[in-house]
Amino acid sequence: MTADDGAHAVGVAMRRQPDLILLDIDMPVLDGRGAMTVFKKDPLMAHIPVVVITAHGDPESRAAMERAGCDSFMTKPFDMTALDAVVNKTLDAAAA
Repeated sequence: MTADDGAHAVGVAMRRQPDLILLDIDMPVLDGRGAMTVFKKDPLMAHIPVVVITAHGDPESRAAMERAGCDSFMTKPFDMTALDAVVNKTLDAAAA
């Protein structure tokens, strides 16, 4: 499932209840921090792990997203092998 902006991502995730959410910080309408806040405050969504994928690799951005509740953090550019490893690690941790 994909979404064009943060508000759409929230709506899709709430309807579909995915196993994991890949989220960018820079999104129109509702940014990643706002979407993360919605996900983590909703009792039906709070358990879903979130991997943030962003061009913002600075420590402040990472810390802000971790405080907001992200489970894993990746910076762009990335390769699919690294993404696969992070997704699997995050899903394994959520299942434990």
